[in-house]
Parts: sequence; structure tokens; C-alpha cells
Amino acid sequence: MPDKLQRQTKHPYSDSHEDYKHYLKTFINLPPYSSAIVPFRWMMRDTNTYQSEIADLNGAKYDPSKEPDLGFPSRWVQFHENQRELLDTFISAIQPEESLIFFYAKHVPLSEAANRILIGVGHVKSIFPVQEYDYEPKIPGKQSYIWERVVEHSIRGNWKNGFTGGFILPYQELLDLQGNGKEIDLESFIAPASNWDEFSYGAEHVSHSTAIDALHILANTLKKMEQPLGRSFDTQYKWIDDRISELWKMRGLSLVSAQYSRLLASRKEIS
Repeated sequence: MPDKLQRQTKHPYSDSHEDYKHYLKTFINLPPYSSAIVPFRWMMRDTNTYQSEIADLNGAKYDPSKEPDLGFPSRWVQFHENQRELLDTFISAIQPEESLIFFYAKHVPLSEAANRILIGVGHVKSIFPVQEYDYEPKIPGKQSYIWERVVEHSIRGNWKNGFTGGFILPYQELLDLQGNGKEIDLESFIAPASNWDEFSYGAEHVSHSTAIDALHILANTLKKMEQPLGRSFDTQYKWIDDRISELWKMRGLSLVSAQYSRLLASRKEIS
């Protein structure tokens, strides 16, 4: 959206655990055309050993011995240096102006089923620094980072004036048609993500193959929408074709060199 937002967040333990009582509510600033992404899977640890499987898989400098004992079972990484390492390792694979970002939802008004529904796609334009919580006072060793990382995307415009840099599916227009009395099987127009794991846990890396599948699904969904909406989506088909061509080239190169550039899926809640 073209407006900037400021949202307040608080640490989930700030009201219940003595080690977090000094944490203050902290503002997150979202510039226009940006989203806050959270890689939840990357912030999970073993409840008993505090080991991080994702850190081991990605060679992150994670030290389980520094994880605090909170006095209750917790699957979430707590030590601030471990948090920073995992958050930065996750985002380091994303290349501004090159990596795609897919937006998806777990629930949409078009369907009662809980699923992973594609909403739109664009490029990642820029990545903002990781943000620490505010404290009063700041106590060394008792700090945390906000897991939400602000990422600017390339999607500009709307269906009325035209999209550039990607697009959002015109679900709202279908809902408006139904609201005006047109009989529409809304569920037949949803775009389901093909890979459950890669479109879960908030934000996650997406493989080239999954990205290609997602782009085909988006194109097929637009094709279905042409008749009820009375329009063509040639500009979007061209954008999708260009991205698929790029992905096939990257996929071929990565199979040869074994170096995989990453894409990004980010969950968006819509109502």
C-alpha cells in the first residue's frame, strides 16, 4: 500500500516474566510498499537441548549454551546474539531487485477451508535492518530483537490504473461482483500454493521449482478470472512469463554450480 504505517509491538513475556519486565512497547515503522516478515521456523529451538536444527543446516553461529532457562518449556530462541544470527542468516539469502516475494494467506473470504492461498507476487526491492526492542533500563545480556523484518516490495499501482513490478490478484473485485448480486463460485477462483512447507511458518525461502509452480498457478487463476471480470490480463501474463524464464535460467545454473539463490514467501492476513 502507498501509505506508511507505524505499528506498536510488545515482547510476549514482558508482562509475565521477570527477565522481560524492563521491555517497553516498541514502534515498528513500515514505509510505503513494505511488509514485515517473520521467519518463525528459523526461530525454533529444541525444547530440551536448545539446539537449533536450522542453524546446523545453514552453518549459522548459534550457541545453545547461551540460551536461558526460562523456568518453563519454550521452543523459541531467546538469547539475543542467537536471534540476530538466525534472523540475519535467513535474510542474507534474499537479493534485492532479484529475489521474488510471494504473498499468501492462510484464510481468505473466498473459501472456508484453511489452506495456503497465493495473494500476489513482486520483487524484493530493499531490506531494512533488524530492530531491537526498547528497554527501560537496558540490561546487558537481557535483550531481544524484534523478529519482524521490514522488506520493501516492487508492487505498484492497482487494477484500475494498472500494476507494475508484480501484481495482487483481484479477489476484491470478485467479492464486489458477488455483493452486487452476481452468482459466483468464489472458491473456484482461489490460487492454492503447491508447497505447504515453503508457504508456512510466516516467511520462508522458496525453491526455484516451487516459485515456477506458483507463477503458473497465478497465471491460471488470472485466466479463470477473465470471464467474470470481463478483462484480459496480458500485462500480467507477460510479467509472469519473464519471471519464469529467469527462474529456469537460475535453476539450470544452480543445478550446475550447486548454489541456490533464494526467493521469499511471506504470509499476509486479509479480511
